Amino acid sequence: MHDLLREMGREVVRAECPKRPEKRSRLWCQEDVIDVLTEESGTEEIEGLALNLQRTDKKSFSTKVFTNMRRLKLLQLNYVQLTGNYGNLSKKLRWLCFRGFSSKFIGKEFLDQRNLVSIDLRYSNLIKFWEHSRLLEKLKILNLSHSHDLTQSPDFSKLPNIEYLILKDCESLSEIHQSIGHLKRLALLNLKNCKKLNGLPRSFYKLKSIETLVLFGCSRFENLGEDIGKMISLTTLLVNGTAMSQVPSSVGRLQNLNYPSLQGLIRVKLRFPEVPKNYFPALPQGFNSLIFLNLAGSSSGLSLPKLSGLSNLESLHFSNMANLPASRDLPTSLKELEVDHCTALDIIPNVSNMSRHILQVPLSLSLSPLSLLSSLSHICIFYTCLSRYGIGTDCKWRWWHFCP
Repeated sequence: MHDLLREMGREVVRAECPKRPEKRSRLWCQEDVIDVLTEESGTEEIEGLALNLQRTDKKSFSTKVFTNMRRLKLLQLNYVQLTGNYGNLSKKLRWLCFRGFSSKFIGKEFLDQRNLVSIDLRYSNLIKFWEHSRLLEKLKILNLSHSHDLTQSPDFSKLPNIEYLILKDCESLSEIHQSIGHLKRLALLNLKNCKKLNGLPRSFYKLKSIETLVLFGCSRFENLGEDIGKMISLTTLLVNGTAMSQVPSSVGRLQNLNYPSLQGLIRVKLRFPEVPKNYFPALPQGFNSLIFLNLAGSSSGLSLPKLSGLSNLESLHFSNMANLPASRDLPTSLKELEVDHCTALDIIPNVSNMSRHILQVPLSLSLSPLSLLSSLSHICIFYTCLSRYGIGTDCKWRWWHFCP
């Protein structure tokens, strides 16, 4: 929301009762909120209340201060200490944000909120989510990120309609409950930097609704299930920083994966070239929608899958791949080819099908006959090979311009 529009809205709310904040429908000014909570002067008029404190602040209130706020729908309490029975909270709560939640688990009275749509308990002290599960049929968003002591996920059987599950940086989390396979509407699972997690339940891979799976930084995560190829809605799959040494062949059936996802999967293959050549899915079958492909950062040998079937590929980059063999099956759609620090390449492949676009080559390459290059509008030759063509080395690289 634009700042000016937000300020206009706040001024409208202030005008509801300028001198008595407890009579307003929304409270966000820290001074007003602390006054209302301290004096226990809350009223039915309050529908939204937000108090954002710092970790170092030491503010504590009894849950009794919410007794009269029977219409409260939005509650945000960041680093606020509450004492007493959480049953005093409004039964109409829909959005609850309680960062820095201090309890080790959630009591059953806390979750007697059947209308909750979103729970945000980032930076909590939770060890486990709850002792006694309670049906929260309307809950769609659960965010427990940065809860460093959380060791296991909730039992999801009482949370049937979760759509967004965010467990980022739960560094003690070692287990995802198998009931996650019952979340038929789950669209996003973010497990970034869950460093003790080594896998997901088999039931998870049966979900058809998943669009985003983030495993970035899960340093002990070893394997994706073979059934991942059945997750037809998956568009984002981030696996950088995992312990994965292989990619399931069924990944090739995921037609909608975006570029960062494909890039990460390909890098797994580059890091572990000893994996059999046919283990990584044939690119034309799985990745024919690729427009940009960057194969970089491997010093080991690599047998590339066939590239000619990538009918939409426009930009192809090879860099720092010491043993890359010459590829002679470039797709006809290619507009830009960059080959940098691939020291085993002696001959650039035939690029006669590339029209009016860019080729970059490094020291070790012997250029194809210039007749094959006459259609290119730009060639970039790195300074270490300029002398081979009788060109001065007073700059790092030069562009050659062709004007067919």
